[in-house]
Amino acid sequence: MIKAVTFDLWFTLIWLDNEVYRQYTLRRLSVIKKYFLKAGLDTDYDFIQNVYNRVAHYRMRIRVEKFLRLLLEEANLSLDNDEFRNFVKEYNEIAVEVNPYLNSEAPEILRYLKERGIKVGVITNTSFSGDSLIKMLEKLGIAKYIDVLVSSCDVEALKPDEKIFRVTLSQLGEKAGNAMHIGDNYDDDVLGAKRVGMHAALYRGLWDKYEDYMVTWRKYDKDNSIIIIDNLIELAKYI
Repeated sequence: MIKAVTFDLWFTLIWLDNEVYRQYTLRRLSVIKKYFLKAGLDTDYDFIQNVYNRVAHYRMRIRVEKFLRLLLEEANLSLDNDEFRNFVKEYNEIAVEVNPYLNSEAPEILRYLKERGIKVGVITNTSFSGDSLIKMLEKLGIAKYIDVLVSSCDVEALKPDEKIFRVTLSQLGEKAGNAMHIGDNYDDDVLGAKRVGMHAALYRGLWDKYEDYMVTWRKYDKDNSIIIIDNLIELAKYI
């Protein structure tokens, strides 16, 4: 019996295109420039972009605080504790000013699950902290349906690492065998969930949006053991 359902976030419940991603990056760079100046470095955006790019591969793998300390170290800068706390706060908040796109199927399936007493979680590979994402989802009107949201940077583990799934199950208070995970990436979402004993469904409903963004994981192995859906509402018949 399914007692909990977890969703991937990007390209499952919400999606973005290159312009939204560009706006996220520009806002983050503006905050970085502000605090580089506070640390004594008056520089241009090209320099900041280069520093950011050199450490960007850590963004989804470590907590925001660690990432920003790494960024400062890369530029040979430092901030006092109060300024650093302000840096983390502003960096977390600035990108939330930009709204991603809501999957129009999401509110209906989330409402359906909550009305039936099924716990709802989100497991996402992202550079956004969980607190930032909740604020983002509040603006999109779906945060009220979500019991637990686990961000890879917060727990320092990326799907398909078992840790991020186990942390989510623990926070939901459910066993893997009573939970199902839905996501658009076969390797990260399907194989990751199955590795810890969860049921899994591959969602293809937003694959057409990959063309608007830098995503390349449209292909997947033919796996007859999984559920494949093209509309989130289809989940209702498997719950």
